[in-house]
Amino acid sequence: MYRYLRFYVAFVSLLFCFQAAISQERDEDKHGFHVFVKDSNGTRIDLPENEHHSTKLTGFFTQRAKIVFWGKEAKTKLTGKEDLYFEIVDTAMLQPQFFRLMHLREKKGNREMTCWTSSMVIGSKDSSKDFIPTLIYPIDDRIYRISIKDLKPGHYVLTYQVGYEVLAEHYDFDM
Repeated sequence: MYRYLRFYVAFVSLLFCFQAAISQERDEDKHGFHVFVKDSNGTRIDLPENEHHSTKLTGFFTQRAKIVFWGKEAKTKLTGKEDLYFEIVDTAMLQPQFFRLMHLREKKGNREMTCWTSSMVIGSKDSSKDFIPTLIYPIDDRIYRISIKDLKPGHYVLTYQVGYEVLAEHYDFDM
């Protein structure tokens, strides 16, 4: 029993060491991607990036990496929109299949999502129940479309995640 406890403590310590590497830092002037919608006449309306968030690791036997967005609602409210677009600025680093539309859950006056979970019994998985499977349609070599017309009212975020690594750019919106 003591041997397993030492292994678990070492494992949790290792996770905390890697926590800083999970969210990539970025230069303020360089964005990897932009998210936008189009109004009825086709004019592009950019969504603001949410910089008011924090990351946390919770749990004991089952760890969860979460991103917490401050406040009960997003700055952007999308009503009557059928599509969400994203433009990849850094085409050398970002690939469209790793964009994730996630559902945000309200908790303690904030909104949060689980990026990945890890359990000593089951193992690790890099997606969570907050992930909404979506089809990504290419518009051109840098712009892609995601249909949001069937989303239920709630809080959502579009972000970029490869495995356990989440890019520190988050575009949240309410439906």
